[in-house]
Amino acid sequence: MIEFNNVYKRFGETMAADGITIGFPAGQISVLIGPSGCGKTTLMKMINRLEDPDSGTVSINGSPVSDRDPVELRRSIGYAIQEVGLFPHYSIFENIALVPRLLKWPEHRIKDRVMELLDLVTLDESYVQRYPAELSGGERQRVGLARALAADPDILLMDEPFGAIDPINRSTIHNTFLGIQEELRKTIVFVTHDMQEAVKLGDAVAILNAGQILQFDTPEQILSNPESDFVAELLGKDRRIQILSLKKNSEYASMDGVVTLPESQSSPENAKIALNSAGETIAFLVSETGALTGRYYLDGDRVVRDAKPLHLDRKMDLRETLSMMLETGERLLPVTGKSRTLIGVIRLEKLVEEVASL
Repeated sequence: MIEFNNVYKRFGETMAADGITIGFPAGQISVLIGPSGCGKTTLMKMINRLEDPDSGTVSINGSPVSDRDPVELRRSIGYAIQEVGLFPHYSIFENIALVPRLLKWPEHRIKDRVMELLDLVTLDESYVQRYPAELSGGERQRVGLARALAADPDILLMDEPFGAIDPINRSTIHNTFLGIQEELRKTIVFVTHDMQEAVKLGDAVAILNAGQILQFDTPEQILSNPESDFVAELLGKDRRIQILSLKKNSEYASMDGVVTLPESQSSPENAKIALNSAGETIAFLVSETGALTGRYYLDGDRVVRDAKPLHLDRKMDLRETLSMMLETGERLLPVTGKSRTLIGVIRLEKLVEEVASL
């Protein structure tokens, strides 16, 4: 656990931390959000001693960070930033291997760790000899995340790491990030200026202004019960709709009434019989392992095969799903898990009912 006890920090006339006392629980994502200059980045930097408080104590698992050597402390904590900070003259392998080499890990262990992390952030082994300039912004950010995790730190500090990524790729990397956290359960302090990002990623959200914590609670509680006019204004007028961001596809996907056909035995004739019998218009094809491989759909009297159907990641939230349905005109979309395993579908009418209940 990371704890701040009565911490003060001033830069000239600006109070960056005004008597802050707060604790960030182990194994959770704690998000810091607020207007520019509110102190959120300074608060995070005091954890790894990039900044030191004027007074008060910052502790990790009960031990003050001021008692630790700053270099040793920073090597034990992962750090990811918006600009990524990859060394352009280092290969992807060398960038990820940087901290383990500083810690003098044996080379065979470093190689195994780099390959493990590339797989974790969904990049294949072909990336190891590439250079940052050869990668897209989203790919560089994945490498930055892998580098931050390289030494397997218990704590990860993230300063607007996804801010420079376009909205489509940002949604994808959000889902990848949540999948990684579900597996690793790191203690993460995450700075952002994007409330939608804070609501989607945070187990808890701290709202700051003028060096003070105005509210620290779960996203659902903050959206439902803002404790001040400032918090309500920061959330925006659509905060009720933002509650959809708290609801994951995996919680709402259902196999009720879903028509599936084995890929190995599928045909337009079999699909039409199954669809007419069930009173449905879409049949999903699944492999022997349960993976989604395609779909048949009725177009008038015709049965059409779609080999690459649009599908939803289980980590996506209902707000993203509603947006996708409205953009594509789809009224029913499949939800997939790892290895594209079909876990159910979400229907537009159910989403409309959910919105009406908010």
